[in-house]
Amino acid sequence: MKNRLLAITVAVFTSACGAQWTTTGECSKGAESAVEVRYLGVEKLDLWGPPLFFGRFSLTNKKGDVVRFRTWVDGDPPHAMLYERDLRLEKMKDGAWTVDSIVVEELVDPSGVAAVKSSATWTFYFEMNDFATNQNRDPNQIYRLVVRDISGCSYASESFAGHPRQ
Repeated sequence: MKNRLLAITVAVFTSACGAQWTTTGECSKGAESAVEVRYLGVEKLDLWGPPLFFGRFSLTNKKGDVVRFRTWVDGDPPHAMLYERDLRLEKMKDGAWTVDSIVVEELVDPSGVAAVKSSATWTFYFEMNDFATNQNRDPNQIYRLVVRDISGCSYASESFAGHPRQ
């Protein structure tokens, strides 16, 4: 019973923490347009076991300063992955963006930093297996991925629609 209560407490605590992001640094006015995040599609990759669907995204730094993002898998694609607690999938609902899914199971600390220089583009993957395989998702639903940098500034991708395998 004690272990079960601890597991429930941890699940509730991590869900509450993951749902609310706070800005820890200075985000200048217009910072959201300083980094362009683009959705490039979904790919099935065999990285750590059975193949899963991953969304492929690119980050382009359009400002003068280096922008840094926490990673938990270093390297170039197909192994480049941002720390998943700094990512969240949102959907358009009743004219406003709402959280569709956040990652709460990734309890491993970030292992590296991706430093994206001015005018540089960096490609990364985000696990989207449920997004790609859930037949109950509305194919007309509009989504976006929000990425948070080390300083706490958030950048939203361009919107993308529906079921990616259709």
